[in-house]
Formats: sequence, C-alpha cells, structure tokens
Amino acid sequence: MTRALLCSNLSNPFPSIALFATEFLELWLGGNRELTGKLPSFINGTLQHLRHLRSLVLFETGFIGELPNSIGQLENSEELSLYDCKNFSGTIPTSFGNLKKLRMLILGGNNINNGQFPSLIGHLKNLEELYLPDCNFCGTIPTWLGNLKKLRTLDFEGNNVNNGQFPSSIGHLKNLEELRLTDCNFSGPIPSSLFHPVNLTYLDLSYNNFEGPIPQLFSNFSQLQLIDFSNNQLTGPIPSSITGLPHLRSLYLGSNSINGTIPHSLFHLVNLTDLDLLSNNLSETVELDSFAKLEYLHSLDLSNSGLSLTTTNSTPSSFRNITTLRLSSCNINKIPDTTPKFAFNGGL
Repeated sequence: MTRALLCSNLSNPFPSIALFATEFLELWLGGNRELTGKLPSFINGTLQHLRHLRSLVLFETGFIGELPNSIGQLENSEELSLYDCKNFSGTIPTSFGNLKKLRMLILGGNNINNGQFPSLIGHLKNLEELYLPDCNFCGTIPTWLGNLKKLRTLDFEGNNVNNGQFPSSIGHLKNLEELRLTDCNFSGPIPSSLFHPVNLTYLDLSYNNFEGPIPQLFSNFSQLQLIDFSNNQLTGPIPSSITGLPHLRSLYLGSNSINGTIPHSLFHLVNLTDLDLLSNNLSETVELDSFAKLEYLHSLDLSNSGLSLTTTNSTPSSFRNITTLRLSSCNINKIPDTTPKFAFNGGL
C-alpha cells in the first residue's frame, strides 16, 4: 500500500486516473492554485481506493463547486484541510457528520455554508484541532462547540459574532491548549468562564471590544506561554496575579486603556521574550534597567504607554538581547550605552 502521494505544480483538472493505481493513506495536493475542476471528479470515481485515506490536504487549490456528499464516505480520515480554497461554495454536505475519526479539521479562508456555523461539526467528537478562521461566519457561536471535549486547538479568528457575546460553551473545553479569537467583534468584560480550561498555553483575544479590567485569574493557568489582549478597550491595572505564569513568553496588552502602575511581579517573568504595553494610560516613573532584568527579552514596546523612563549608565549587559525597542513618548533623555543602536525600531 502506498503510504502517501504529494503533488506540486499541478494545473488543469487533476488526472484522476492516477488514483486508480493504488491505495493511499495520505493525499496532499495543497498549494496547487492552478489545480481546477470539481472535487467529485476524482473522489467519486476512486472511492474504493481511498477508503483507507487518513489525510486529505487540499489547501490553496483551485477546485470549484460544492463539497461532494461522497466525502462523508472517507470514514477513516483523521485530517482534512480545505484552507483557502476560495472557489468552494454551497453548504457542508450532511454526510460530513460521518467523519467520526477526524482529529484535525481546517476550513479557514472559505465562504462555504452561506455564513452559517456548520452544526455537523458538533458530531465530530474526536476532533482535537479545529481551524475556522476567516470563514465569514456570523451570528452566535453555537452551543455544540462545548461537545468537542477532546479539542486542544480552536482558531476562530476573523469571524463576526453579531451579538458580541462570548460563548460560555468554550469554558467546557477542559483540554483546550490554544485559543485564537482575534477580530470576532466580542464585547463586554472578559468572562471568567474563559479561564476554565486550565491547560491553556496560547490565548489570543486581540482586536475585539472587550472592556473592563483584566481578570485576576492567572494563578490558575501556570502553563500559559502567550497572552494577547491587545487592541481592546480594557481598563484598570495589570493584575498582580500575573506572577503565577512562570512559562509566559509573550505578553501583548497594547492599545487599551490600562492604567495604574506596573506590578513588581511582572519583572519576575524571567522567560518573557516579547512585552507590548503600547498606547495605554499607565502612570509611573520606571527605570529602564528594570526591564533589563528580563534577560531573554527580544522585543519591548512601551511607546505612548504613559510611562516615564529613567536610565543609568549601568544597564546590565543582558539587555543586549533586545532586537526591537520602542520607547516613543516615554520622556527618556538618554540611551543606555550598552543598548545596541539597531534595537530602536520605531524611534524614541
């Protein structure tokens, strides 16, 4: 049995005769923009040879028309990628619910299902990774999402939640590790239910309309490595409970209305590589040397944050790891001698 077929630089309708020759476990056709024709032209005719298929990867192809109902007969499939196949149209076929073994589903960048959340996905109880970015879905995120108990990754970026309400069903996904909800039109306070999945390592809520304070719940999420709350309407101080995130590498809080002072605990996050406090309402005078204690820091943006910075000539040499340093409108009057000049990307 042939394990896999990977094809590149294909054009015109796919030569379906090639699929009659053998049986596949993996079929990768991704990235062939010139590959055209309807999907049934090779799925229907060769289904007996595709019954063992585990991976069907069709991202960035030129296939047109609706997904064939026969796709639901690929019952051994564990991975299905249809990312950015902009010529697909119509609704998700009812047979889609037969793909019970699917672990990874990628539908992002398409206009399928007429902007409606495909409820059939709720039947795929073995899903571990679900990618639905930029699908033009609108309306309320359905409650069936909470049925996907094995889900580890959920990417819902760039869809329009027209009532702005955060779905409580996400709080039921106890195994969730990565959550991307960028630019979804969410509003109101960041809900406490979001912090139920204790295994979260990646949390991106940027470019929404969340408001109010950042919840003091970080002590429950010791595995978090990235937090992106930038470009919202958050107010109040940076919570001191952030010290409970020993593995945090990236913290993006820029373009909010966060006020108060920087908690001393932030300087204990020794694994930080990226820190963004751009465009906030902080009110404090801080020594730039304090940030140099974060020896792995590569990118620091304090521009227009409301902070006033002081400097000395004794800035530690560990600050040399900085590659991007943005300090516009920080009332700084001296560049530390040990800071590499190429670091000042964006100016003072």
